[in-house]
Amino acid sequence: LREAFNSGNAPSSIGNWSCRGVPDNKLVYWGESHDTYSNGADEWGSSTRMNQNVIDRAYAVAASRAGANALYFSRPGSTDKGGIHSGQKGSTSFKNKEIAAVNQLKNACVGEKDYYTTSNNCAIVCRESGAVVVAGGGSNMNVSVPNAGGTTRPGTYTDLVSGSTWTVTNSTISGKIGQSGIAVLLNAKPAGPTASVTP
Repeated sequence: LREAFNSGNAPSSIGNWSCRGVPDNKLVYWGESHDTYSNGADEWGSSTRMNQNVIDRAYAVAASRAGANALYFSRPGSTDKGGIHSGQKGSTSFKNKEIAAVNQLKNACVGEKDYYTTSNNCAIVCRESGAVVVAGGGSNMNVSVPNAGGTTRPGTYTDLVSGSTWTVTNSTISGKIGQSGIAVLLNAKPAGPTASVTP
């Protein structure tokens, strides 16, 4: 996912291990780790020079799926593993609107089926109560992509990231992807946290 988005393309695969037949509910995906970010290019540091938005696009696809869970890596203050110290504040990009919106969709759509497809250089994860549309490259553009398998319920949706209005029919999802390149459509509310006490 990460390499495809870094090249400006929507990924055709939803994950190497899924494609090899490992059940999604046995997997945890991540866009990058401490190794890929802080090890340097000569020691597997494959994401060191990648823009945070590339990682966020990969996370948006992985985290919005029905089966697998996804981890979000908060980048430390240094790309040099020797310069990272405990207690130092790193990136707060996990607070970005697009990441919060993807997490809201993940929580609201528990138990719903999903369908992944690509079209017009966009990755589309269709859930019954919403969808995530991620541009392979670019931003601030109007798109029309398939409502794969007719999975997402038809209606008018608001992108939780940019606030733009989207139209979903039985066959298409149409609207404007904002600055982040990630649109999250949702017509459901996630269950809030609960607490119970047993004396």
